[in-house]
Amino acid sequence: MKTELSIARFYRKDECLNSSVPAPIIHWFETVTKDNWLKTNNKERRAKIEYKINHTYKTVEAGWEIMAKESSVDWDKSLGTIICLLHDIGRFPQARQSNTFIDAQSGIDHATLGAEMFLKQNFDIPHKEEIVEAIFWHSRKEYPGRSNYVRLVKDADKTALFRDFDFMEKNDVPAFHLSGNQLSPKRLASFLNGEFLPDRSFNSLADWYLFNAGWFWDLNFATTKQIWRQEKFASMLLDKLKNIGIDQNQLKLIESKLTSF
Repeated sequence: MKTELSIARFYRKDECLNSSVPAPIIHWFETVTKDNWLKTNNKERRAKIEYKINHTYKTVEAGWEIMAKESSVDWDKSLGTIICLLHDIGRFPQARQSNTFIDAQSGIDHATLGAEMFLKQNFDIPHKEEIVEAIFWHSRKEYPGRSNYVRLVKDADKTALFRDFDFMEKNDVPAFHLSGNQLSPKRLASFLNGEFLPDRSFNSLADWYLFNAGWFWDLNFATTKQIWRQEKFASMLLDKLKNIGIDQNQLKLIESKLTSF
């Protein structure tokens, strides 16, 4: 099975992962992904599970990269790796039951579900409360706490998503029924003020692109920002906006703001 090949690469052959994460957690993650894949015969849902297996790996890799380069924090690499590995554990039962990863449409809050799933395992490991906190808060737009590991997984998750932007676009655009190039004044004003507007009610495809551009103002570490500059995520989004023909004056304002990032 395709998913088993991904799992084999992910879990059994990655020495860095296996040296950082206790074997019972790796085994549990493998069981969750495989069981949910097997419990659906829907090709689209199986494809989403396979995508999330790979997204998780990319999030772990992004987390390692941030921890290696971000000197402002004395990182516990094992803790950071476990959190990045488990951040989307709730996505697998969600994908088995729904055709969308949009929580409001699926009726499943994947972060809450993931935290509950982890707690039920009662693993005998340190830092369990911090792991639960990170899983629960990783996808929420406003985090009131102080954990650098929540900030780490939020940055790593966004970085992994941007590195695979075309899949996110392929998933969200039909789910939100997006088209058109008209920007809502509120979203444009928030973006130009350097504020991330978490509202997921989009008037157009252009609004969705600008929503994702708002993530530039929602990053936590200087290292993450440098990665985004090096990988030219701003240019990629500007090209998307140009291709759908948004208002030229608005485009110049957005380009000027992104250039300041």
